[in-house]
Amino acid sequence: MLDYKDFILEDTSKEYAKGDEVTIKCFYCGNLRKIKMRILLQRLSTNWLSERITCGCVECNKLKKGDINREKAKLGCSPHTGCKVSKEQLDKWRATMKELHPNWCQSHRKGKSYIEQYGEEKSTEIKDKNSQGVKKYIVENGHPFQGKKHKKSSKIKMSESRNAFLKGDKSKEKKYIDSETGELIDWFENNSRTKKNRWNNLSAEERELISLEATMRYLDRDGNYIMHSKTGYIHHWLLDKDQKFESSYEEAFFNKCNDEKLFWKKNNTIYIPYIHPIKKEKRFYVPDVLLFEDNNFDNITTIIEVKPNKFVENAKNYKSDYFEITKSKIEALKDYCNSNNYNCLIITENELGDYLEN
Repeated sequence: MLDYKDFILEDTSKEYAKGDEVTIKCFYCGNLRKIKMRILLQRLSTNWLSERITCGCVECNKLKKGDINREKAKLGCSPHTGCKVSKEQLDKWRATMKELHPNWCQSHRKGKSYIEQYGEEKSTEIKDKNSQGVKKYIVENGHPFQGKKHKKSSKIKMSESRNAFLKGDKSKEKKYIDSETGELIDWFENNSRTKKNRWNNLSAEERELISLEATMRYLDRDGNYIMHSKTGYIHHWLLDKDQKFESSYEEAFFNKCNDEKLFWKKNNTIYIPYIHPIKKEKRFYVPDVLLFEDNNFDNITTIIEVKPNKFVENAKNYKSDYFEITKSKIEALKDYCNSNNYNCLIITENELGDYLEN
């Protein structure tokens, strides 16, 4: 047992009874405190870190408890009892726990799907719950990787892994049994977009069709060339992150928002479904700008689409399929805003005025 005289601040030549008060200095916070002599003797008689006398506050006690647990862990002792536990005893405890409680750790799920482990009904419930939690987090806090970039070392690892997969590395093959035919199907051959869309694997007709579609993006119905959109970045007046514009109209509107000190952001989070009027298939449309209530950028008030006036009001006289596509997008945007209590705003050159360069 340690000598109490090394820890008290009073006269050490004097003998103290158990009921006397003495002054000690806390090992963690350094504060001085008076405690009974019997309490000091009790603390000095403990088995673990008895020399670290605390003032008794919650924070200092937590710090000492953490130090004690770490000290026990170094010596291979139980954090609860402080007794040393052999590897054989630990293995025996784990085996007993697995027998009594099969779900006590995640190792039992290794190599098994949710359906195999919990059954179809329970697995669907778990997946839905997880999906809702993820969606809620992204809506409230944004995507955790949004605006972040991979390290160079991570990019190299990803590239090597992808190359190994594309070259048919046997360790990375994915196969499954078709539910209708019962045949063993190679996932890479049937589902990989990279495999399907790779230029070398396309026929001459498919290549010609893709080239034609790419060319038509820059031509109207009369075959006249349409200038490609201007892109770049503009510094936000309040946020540290620059905002990317994808047309000269967006550039002008971003400058206007900065001058008027609006709480705005380039939209990267809201995707609105709509039916493509030409191909008659479901697509997703991303509006241009979001306006917020305050500088916390939490509550959206207005969703904005920036477009030339010829695609909005006078489009029937404009010979391009792009108007039909824009019309479908704007209709979907208005429906989305009405159902979510947002304001909807369409900005054209009429509102941009001098901000738009001729």
